[in-house]
Amino acid sequence: MTKSITILGGGCAGLALARALSDINYRGRVTILDSRRDYANDKTWCFWAKPNNLWSQIAPYYWQKCLFSANNHNNVVQKYRKYQYCCLPSDIYYQHCLNLIDKPNIKLLTNVEVQEIRPGENAQPFPSYIETSQGLISADIVVDTRTESIGNALLYQSFWGQEVELVEPIGSFDTVRLMCNMKADHQSISFYYLLPLNESRVLIEPTIFCRKVLPPTQLKYVFEEICHIENINVKKILRQESAVLPMGSEYQRQKTGVIQGGIAGGALRSSSGYGFLRIQSWAEQCAYSIANNPNANYYSRKLFQEKMDRLFLRVIRNNPRLGLYNFMQLSTHLNPDIFASFMNDSSTFYQWLQVVRALPKWPFIKELVNGKRPIYNQ
Repeated sequence: MTKSITILGGGCAGLALARALSDINYRGRVTILDSRRDYANDKTWCFWAKPNNLWSQIAPYYWQKCLFSANNHNNVVQKYRKYQYCCLPSDIYYQHCLNLIDKPNIKLLTNVEVQEIRPGENAQPFPSYIETSQGLISADIVVDTRTESIGNALLYQSFWGQEVELVEPIGSFDTVRLMCNMKADHQSISFYYLLPLNESRVLIEPTIFCRKVLPPTQLKYVFEEICHIENINVKKILRQESAVLPMGSEYQRQKTGVIQGGIAGGALRSSSGYGFLRIQSWAEQCAYSIANNPNANYYSRKLFQEKMDRLFLRVIRNNPRLGLYNFMQLSTHLNPDIFASFMNDSSTFYQWLQVVRALPKWPFIKELVNGKRPIYNQ
């Protein structure tokens, strides 16, 4: 018997799962519930991928070179041979997924607020019922891709970005400024991204890794400083985006009867905050599991990588200035394609060894020794 599925949240993860179910020709009823009224270009997803990757082919912007710098000195430019750094605007992603899920058995309901998820009682035909602003919805399987709260994390990544049109064309748009002008104090590491979308349009995002949640609006003041550093004049602000992402979230158990996806399901890479390709991988795994296994599960965890990422974050948290040094070491001493492979979640064991070789050993040994102490909310 094919089961009915209700997906809570129609963002990146929710649409990814619906698309994955459509790709395998799932025959059951699929309902997506989302609180937004319509879809807009409200986010940007970036990732490293090879040119033949599906998502790199859809992404309209990509670069073969990325620039890193600390305190606006020590510039390092990585040139990739096998990979490219891709930028996918959300409106293109949304429309791509919406086109693929346009099937009779898949229904997207917008402007719907989810109020409560409750298990069905013995006399009721379905295992789960969702109370919504538009009535009661039944389901055999509930997948929750919403991010209801940030929760505890080792660090929090806050960013506030603007896509702008320039008065004068930018000098060079073949290189992404990635983690530029890195600065560190005793609590945080700050830097900015500058993505040249074409010669007269750029996306600028001041970003900070901090022990505490920093409202993204506090980063607005950095924007003018970045424009001064880059010697650019803004003609028109086209759109804004902002978010707070947990890095190294405290592991949360699955809610009874609910599959968790997206950030709540562990999709973000702890050490970097990148998650787009991980979400797509989770969606494919989850769709296959739902279709073939009644005990469908969340994103399959890579325990070795997870422990290494958390160790890396603990070192940064306890000594942000050393964290800045570590990022520069990786960008300087790793082969660019190994760096890209590490960042896109596909490192081999040999490549992990290269990562370890590029970093100072003593801070990590020290953190391993002290690794049992609780540090959340410190």
